[in-house]
Amino acid sequence: MKIKHLLITVSLGLLLISCSKDDKPVNENLPEKVLLKNGKEYLKDSVLNKLSLYTQVQSDSIVYDSEKQTFFLKDSNFEIDAIFYLQLK
Repeated sequence: MKIKHLLITVSLGLLLISCSKDDKPVNENLPEKVLLKNGKEYLKDSVLNKLSLYTQVQSDSIVYDSEKQTFFLKDSNFEIDAIFYLQLK
């Protein structure tokens, strides 16, 4: 009788262990990063806020172009050099 309970307990334990789900965290809300021409990554919101502060332009008027790895003023071709303004090295 004891062996039967032991076998049932062990098999139930093995069943629970084998059915455990993957506990890898899904980070869907990670902040977006931007890659600037100096090859380093920065948080997009942080760069936008600093550029807005230093250039006195509203942050919603600044657009990031990921292909050219630079920021532009919305509705114009004026490029904002984030590395120069923010003194990023």
